[in-house]
Amino acid sequence: MRLSFGSICRASGASEANDILEEPGLQPAAAATDRGARLHRAGSGVIVCGEIQEADMSLEMSTRNVAGGSVLVCSGRIVLGEESAKLRHVVKEALGECKYIVLDLRSVTHIDSTGLGVLAGLHASARQAGGGIKLANLNPRLRDVLGITRLLTIFEVFDSAEDAAGTFNPLAGQAAPEEY
Repeated sequence: MRLSFGSICRASGASEANDILEEPGLQPAAAATDRGARLHRAGSGVIVCGEIQEADMSLEMSTRNVAGGSVLVCSGRIVLGEESAKLRHVVKEALGECKYIVLDLRSVTHIDSTGLGVLAGLHASARQAGGGIKLANLNPRLRDVLGITRLLTIFEVFDSAEDAAGTFNPLAGQAAPEEY
């Protein structure tokens, strides 16, 4: 669950604030919770209203081929449960087809310890298969987390997926012999 704080309701008088907070037989906080909202007093005469919204917790992935490697674009959260299992499954399946994988993490909003463990395990699996996994497009928060956990010492990180994929194939972008 995620709180999304939207409008600020200015209570011009006690009766308006009470209209927002009161419901017969319920305490003000309980009334607000039962209606799917949270009300917080931000100061004299100001009530901040927010609705509880279901956050999209899924991990979405798409695949494309670049310079002889597979680029897996991840969007969402990499956390304990279906999300980390999905990442593990998709990457291991991709490793069966192509030894070189780039994880484009530009749209990853959150990663927990399970997600970090999955990344480390996938790196080891790729190495055992004679391939590799590189990371691309890390947001500043994800880069900090990977740095603190020392995972930046095992992964090569690039600003773009194309740059990362190009390092798997050193001949990518060079002229073919018939072009000399």
